Amino acid sequence: MDAIIEFYTQIDIFLLVFTRVIAILVVVPVFSDKKVPPIAQAGLSFVISIIVIYSTPLMEIEYNANMIGYGFLIIKEIMVGLIIGFIVYMMFQIFLLVGQLISSSSGLSMSNMYDPTIGQQVPIVGNLYYYVAIALFLVTNGHHIIFRSLIHSYSLIPIGQGQLTSSIVGQMVTMLNNYFIISVKIAAPVMVTIFILDFALGILARTAPQMNMFVIGFPIKIMAALVMMLITTVLMATAYEYVFDQIQINLRQVIQGLRP
Repeated sequence: MDAIIEFYTQIDIFLLVFTRVIAILVVVPVFSDKKVPPIAQAGLSFVISIIVIYSTPLMEIEYNANMIGYGFLIIKEIMVGLIIGFIVYMMFQIFLLVGQLISSSSGLSMSNMYDPTIGQQVPIVGNLYYYVAIALFLVTNGHHIIFRSLIHSYSLIPIGQGQLTSSIVGQMVTMLNNYFIISVKIAAPVMVTIFILDFALGILARTAPQMNMFVIGFPIKIMAALVMMLITTVLMATAYEYVFDQIQINLRQVIQGLRP
């Protein structure tokens, strides 16, 4: 009974905690998937919010005792949650970009398919890399890192005290630039192979102009891309570990940047 009364006295704090938690879960991969029912997202957010309330020191907030003051705090918590979730989301978009780069260079881009989980056309190769990364993320308990970072964020960014400054915007721009560089590095073996093959086909087209290089080169490039993808499969675990380390580093930097 005392626990219920205590919870009722902190209902305004609970709603703010719930706001940040659900803002993160609607962006983070796996939990934001359209196949996950909204009621499941809300239920998980509710449970995590309860854990945060009873596992962190007593939270105190100050705001104008009206709807405007409380609404302003809700908006700030939504922004903090979306920024933290966006960092993780963009890291997993690396693998979709890798697939897009490979597909564009090898001619597999014509095999794009509509993915209802994200509501847009995606390359099949990108989907393959993306779901492999998601599987590794769950198998290695990567979601525990997300939950720990979420709970830890309340000790560094108290409720209603998150600060969106120019430095955090600069950090996010730098991260986006690094994401593109990482994607190119992962896709480099296949892209370099296709480039060398294009160069060889170009020389062959000059020496034997009567040959239709488009008809000959198209299946050769696809086969070369598939062979290189098979050969570099052993590197996927290393690439995932590097990306996962970057997620943790970027989360720490962003949470530090949002501190008051």
